[in-house]
Amino acid sequence: MTNEKALGLLSRVFIAGLLMHAGSTVAAANIVLFDNYVQPGYVRSETFGWVIDGTFTVAMAFTPSVNARLASLTLSLAIAGTNVVDVKLHDDAGGVPGADIESFHLIDPIPPSSTDPPLVIDSVFHPHLLAGTQYWLSVHAASSIQGWWWSVDNQDSQGTLARFRTDDPPPRWRTFDTTLGVFRVEGLSPVPEPGTLALVGGGLLVLFRRRRQG
Repeated sequence: MTNEKALGLLSRVFIAGLLMHAGSTVAAANIVLFDNYVQPGYVRSETFGWVIDGTFTVAMAFTPSVNARLASLTLSLAIAGTNVVDVKLHDDAGGVPGADIESFHLIDPIPPSSTDPPLVIDSVFHPHLLAGTQYWLSVHAASSIQGWWWSVDNQDSQGTLARFRTDDPPPRWRTFDTTLGVFRVEGLSPVPEPGTLALVGGGLLVLFRRRRQG
């Protein structure tokens, strides 16, 4: 095989590999996808919140600002009773929470404190979230009374809330335009994979050698 043919074949392999790796990403710095905490910091109401217990599951709607993979969820809960909660990220099913995207069963997640510090949950699977697409974050407590705190100024935290009541047949989600519990959603900013960068460098080397031989 002549050098020109070999270089031509290598160039085609490089281009095919680059196309295969296009869009592949790894995690970089976190970016905020949604946030209704009062800034600066995780400021929330000391008095008002939504009640969550074995009867009520409460979900809040949000729409990411950019495309990203989920990094973490931060929300403020109050505990009165068993310190066990289920937090879930859902897709949207016609304006109500749909299928689970990622779920977290948390045992003793909130330390005993009068200040109820924010609960930070790191994603395990890092699902992709799309800008302009509505998602839902829900909280359920099987055997205790929880509270999902409002913003310190509840008029600055308006949105769509969904509540699931098991004692109000037929059991289903009911939505309200009302005050949201405070929460923050952070994502992973995408950067090219090292393999993609290596392909780019290899391709440039091939093109440089072809020019020299030409």
